[in-house]
Amino acid sequence: MQGFEETRHGELLREMIRRYGIEVNELPLDPLPADIETAFKDFGFGECMDSFLGFGVFKIAREAGFLPEPMFEIFDTLMYEETRHIVFFVNWMAYRQVQAGRGAAWLRAAASLRFYGCALRRLVGTARRGAERNDGKDFSATQASVFLEGFTFRRFLEDCYARMRAG
Repeated sequence: MQGFEETRHGELLREMIRRYGIEVNELPLDPLPADIETAFKDFGFGECMDSFLGFGVFKIAREAGFLPEPMFEIFDTLMYEETRHIVFFVNWMAYRQVQAGRGAAWLRAAASLRFYGCALRRLVGTARRGAERNDGKDFSATQASVFLEGFTFRRFLEDCYARMRAG
């Protein structure tokens, strides 16, 4: 089901890109890594972090009227599905750890910390590369004040958390 939904999400984005004439360079797929399970864990923790931040950006954009409401309604469905993907991943990760004899809470927490640390480093690296290419002029959490008065990073994190809990 997750694969089907992710494929549908990709098709929706392709259609939006086509319909609105947005120019993008399609990148080739990366080759499959030798350790597919670790790669899936890296991907899953990255998705969790991206979704958390995305929920906050979504809330900020909606409050600012960045897109027409019918577009947000489409994205509401996608966000619900992403939330379901996160629940699947977190449960799968816990299952794998218990199966491997690492089910103690402190061992699960240590693994999560490790993988979230890797995801955060990738995110920071992406942000740095983006800032170098465009002088930080593209939208980012630090530039949300362009269309939302009173923006603070603290409020952004609170919005991420609130939207995530609302699911």
